[in-house]
Amino acid sequence: MSLRSKHHRQDRLNRLHLVALKHVSRHGVQGLSLGGIAKELGYTTAALYRYYPSRESLILELQKQTLAMLSESLDTILNEAKSCLPLTKLLLCAEYYTLYASNSPASFALNSSLFANPTPMLGQVERQETLMMISGLLQALSTLIKASKLSPAYPPLSLAVGYWSTLYGALMTRKYSVDLTLLEPLELITTLCIGWGASTEQVSIAQQELESWKSQFQNQEMNKLTSLDHLNIPKT
Repeated sequence: MSLRSKHHRQDRLNRLHLVALKHVSRHGVQGLSLGGIAKELGYTTAALYRYYPSRESLILELQKQTLAMLSESLDTILNEAKSCLPLTKLLLCAEYYTLYASNSPASFALNSSLFANPTPMLGQVERQETLMMISGLLQALSTLIKASKLSPAYPPLSLAVGYWSTLYGALMTRKYSVDLTLLEPLELITTLCIGWGASTEQVSIAQQELESWKSQFQNQEMNKLTSLDHLNIPKT
């Protein structure tokens, strides 16, 4: 394949991915269809099969790519806050992911479908690739938990899974906040950290440091780092 042909193919893939993300944002992962994407792109459905043999293969590719972008973006923001206390960064992760859920509905829906259901369709290779990316996110949390000296009786990685599950659950149930009195995700994570051994004084210091850091870090930049649905996604 010539270099020009490769560029042409990549441009088509980028367009396909962006339209697919738009459809997920509107209709959810279950509402994604190759026919709907083909119609908007002006292709036949059969033409899309040259890129993806099935709807499921497209969803898997989007899940992997959005997860990689999430990991990269989170690393960037944690690096921006590198001078902060580990406990402060744990609270920052909760704020980051809460904004990500609001600003990147398609990416969040794709990742949520992956976390909630490890999709039986995954082959061994794809499963290992996906688990490696999820492990990267968990390892970042594990490192912060270990540095914060929370609950030494439990492995930091186990607590990282608990942190992620709690945060994910809090975000998934926010739609019921009109009918029920629910804790905000950050409040829930703060309570969790106290339950894991952080003192109220440590949490108070972390909260103050987080607010101070946020006052220096522009909201526009935070929104940029959590708005990933409209970026061109490179093919992995």
